[in-house]
Amino acid sequence: MPKDDVLNVNSSSSTPSLHSFAHWISLFFSEVSLNDPVIAVLDGDRANEYRRQILPSYKANRRKTSSVERFSRSSFSRSHKLVVDVLRKCNVPVVKIEGHEADDVVATLVHQVLPKGYRAVIASPDKDFKQLISEDVQIVAPIPELDRWSFYTLKHYITQYNCDPQSDLSLKMPWKLLVGEEMRNVQGTPSLFISTVLCSSLSWLTPVQVAQASEGVRTNAVYEVGELFELGIQLSYLLLLLALLGFGSFFVIRQVLVRRELDLSAKELQKGIEQFENAVKLQPGYVTAWNNLGDAYEKTNDLKSALRAFEEVLLFDPNNKIARPRRDALKEKVDMYKGVPVKSKKK
Repeated sequence: MPKDDVLNVNSSSSTPSLHSFAHWISLFFSEVSLNDPVIAVLDGDRANEYRRQILPSYKANRRKTSSVERFSRSSFSRSHKLVVDVLRKCNVPVVKIEGHEADDVVATLVHQVLPKGYRAVIASPDKDFKQLISEDVQIVAPIPELDRWSFYTLKHYITQYNCDPQSDLSLKMPWKLLVGEEMRNVQGTPSLFISTVLCSSLSWLTPVQVAQASEGVRTNAVYEVGELFELGIQLSYLLLLLALLGFGSFFVIRQVLVRRELDLSAKELQKGIEQFENAVKLQPGYVTAWNNLGDAYEKTNDLKSALRAFEEVLLFDPNNKIARPRRDALKEKVDMYKGVPVKSKKK
């Protein structure tokens, strides 16, 4: 049967109605497309024929329609001419290809305009069009509960299904059936020439600029707030990590510098010890050199050598006020550490 999505959107009944069609088309022109060009796509006669050539079992299990449904469809068919006349008087081109459903035609149109650098919006309540959604393709659907058209974008799809449509394997075969695939010898819908960005009404295409200008293009506020909150937390963690890295780097650099300074001091101290040892060899009674040598030995933890140096001072100058208390203190330390190995810094 002819497929007319907008006629099917009837909040008060499941039966398509011209009143519902007029209401939604009016909202579409006044709030979505405004003055931009629009094209309507309808199911062609024997719309299932092309799909059944590809897949003979397509819709084969659908129950036969009752007499009431046949009457309703007959009434619906009679209204088609009126719908087409209204659309054409509104300067809306109507595309209807024999043997093809509107879905296939819309998919082919989208498939043709994207390589030309256009972006498109499909206006239809049919959820099957989600398989076409991308950065350049959006969907606008009538919401009876809100009495307005609402946009559905790639961001909404990823939020809802937690994956990209291109990586959703459940969408791959329907897409191939719609646009065709040469490797599997599956033909697409016959080519159509498109000179502008299109829209389907009944299955509509409209320029994405129109979508962005309408009130319908509003991102989910809760989603945006949550996204900003998550971004704030991530920035906080990043700043904390940078602070810890900076703090740790400071201590590492400080330890390296201190160690370097100590190594330099130890080298200088060792040079001083060698000079004092040469001095006392040349002049054994050089008391000042012995005192300095004892002090240097003590700094390198060579306590026994320091003790001998201060005892040498007292041999030459028994009343030396520097050597005597140092000698006594070192004696106590040597006795205390007797038998205990003491690590010397002497290199």
